[in-house]
Amino acid sequence: MPQWKHNPPCKAHTILSQMFADGKIDPATTAKAAFSFHPEFAKFTMPVFYNNFRQLRQLHGLELKNSEKSSSSALSCLEDSANSSSTSSLIVSRKRLRDDQESDLNEEIEDLDSRIIHQNQPVLMAVYKDHSLAEIVSICVTLPSGVTDIRFTLDGTGPATTFATITYTWPQVMFDIEGLFASAIKKKTMTVEHPKIIALKLELENNRQHIDRKPQGSMEISLPIPVKTDPNTVNYKLAKGTDGVIVLMADLCAFHRSYTAIKPEFKCDFEEF
Repeated sequence: MPQWKHNPPCKAHTILSQMFADGKIDPATTAKAAFSFHPEFAKFTMPVFYNNFRQLRQLHGLELKNSEKSSSSALSCLEDSANSSSTSSLIVSRKRLRDDQESDLNEEIEDLDSRIIHQNQPVLMAVYKDHSLAEIVSICVTLPSGVTDIRFTLDGTGPATTFATITYTWPQVMFDIEGLFASAIKKKTMTVEHPKIIALKLELENNRQHIDRKPQGSMEISLPIPVKTDPNTVNYKLAKGTDGVIVLMADLCAFHRSYTAIKPEFKCDFEEF
């Protein structure tokens, strides 16, 4: 599966950004609708597209415009109800306001990552100098237990980048909904037709493109300094603890222009012979 890259931008990012710039995407356009605007977007999972759609929407100021439009719509409904002379029109106005609010809420829920706020994630990044005085960026990232198909990528096609991406397949337990409630189903305190099970199965449609596909997750990391993209300069490994925790550790070589690069120097002492 391809990576959604920002620097330099991949084809999908360029197309989506241009759509915002050309006004083809307005404040009322949802991420779900925009996903169908170009076949290039279908190469990526829904969560990846939603995340980048939201970032570009905020960059182009449509997030604020959408909020203002919702406030204006609500105010208009309230004014209608205040000026109405009958109880029936007041009920209709309140219903319109409720429908508008529910519609806005549904659009926000479609943008999956915007509903989750991460704070102080278990990720460590540090810059140090090795024995040759070369700068190294060391990163340690904790991943959800049970993830598979883990891939580490440095974004960009040039000699240097400041972005890295980690992709992985969801743990099996998170898309085997009936398995999550196997104990309750076995005890017959819940059936497979329970509204909760049905709702969670429907939610999975937002996380994968087909019922037979496993949901994919990704994590984008902004590195503290530019690093080389040459694969020969990247050293990474996966470690798994006895408690099942998965940690990705990587050492990346800092990128310097020849003008600013620090070259190691060694003192030469004369020796009699």
